Amino acid sequence: MWEPSRSSRVAAAAGLALIFSIAAAAEPDAHGDPLLGYRGNAQFHGLYEVREAARAFLIKESVGRKAAYEAMDPDIRVAVPRCVVPLRARWARKSVEHDQPGVEVFCRRSVAKKYARVWVVFVPLFEPEVAEKWRLLEEKKKRDPALVPVVK
Repeated sequence: MWEPSRSSRVAAAAGLALIFSIAAAAEPDAHGDPLLGYRGNAQFHGLYEVREAARAFLIKESVGRKAAYEAMDPDIRVAVPRCVVPLRARWARKSVEHDQPGVEVFCRRSVAKKYARVWVVFVPLFEPEVAEKWRLLEEKKKRDPALVPVVK
């Protein structure tokens, strides 16, 4: 009967320990920011720091622009190795995966030796003015049913 080797059992146990340690650390704080639990450590870069890099980029880029964006939370399923150099950010191009505006936070050199030497994390953006317009339009539709298009 086949039995897994000791090294594969150790690797599986280490992987499970990592998953459980990330899940245990991901408790929201008293202020309600869910990403405060996703801070970085020696091996992994935290999603909190990734979002803060996107926010700093938006502050720098918003000078002289009309549109005001806010950085939303990146996908919490993303785990990236710690970055050796400072994080950088740029505007994300529209693609099949990301049809909404966003910022790409990227690392040019991480601590990983074999995988994810260079990584990119997409941070979606939220435009409060547009959201407010949609909210007002939805309220109008509720008050006046004639505004709702009839689908045949």
